[in-house]
Amino acid sequence: MHRSRPGIAKAAPFPNDLAEDLGRGAVVRAILDDLDTLISGATRREWVAFGWGTPKRGGVRLMRASRGEGGESLRISWDSNEIERIEIESADDLSFHGPESPLDPKLAREKLVPMVWAHIRRGGELPPGIDRFAGLL
Repeated sequence: MHRSRPGIAKAAPFPNDLAEDLGRGAVVRAILDDLDTLISGATRREWVAFGWGTPKRGGVRLMRASRGEGGESLRISWDSNEIERIEIESADDLSFHGPESPLDPKLAREKLVPMVWAHIRRGGELPPGIDRFAGLL
């Protein structure tokens, strides 16, 4: 049974050469199934999102809304739909660069996932600890 994969896991289509090559395709399918298991087993967290700027040049801050955990945010800024910066900030190090307005986390994800995927494909780096935000992306 294949579940609908969120975000990054469904951002790119399954390559044709893997669909035709049963051996490599089976390995990729097994890895995606393992990812499904990990994602579905992860504790569900509520997320909040804040944005600033414009669709052309702006940013989004994603934060866990749960209590009892160390507060941190994932801050992503872009220019012309290309990511300029991705950083994780602790509650003690939060920096604000202008007015931030609340956003629907689902809408933030729809904007961010294609940009993050393109950033990765261009060889862009992700900060250590990004896995803590995998449930959102």
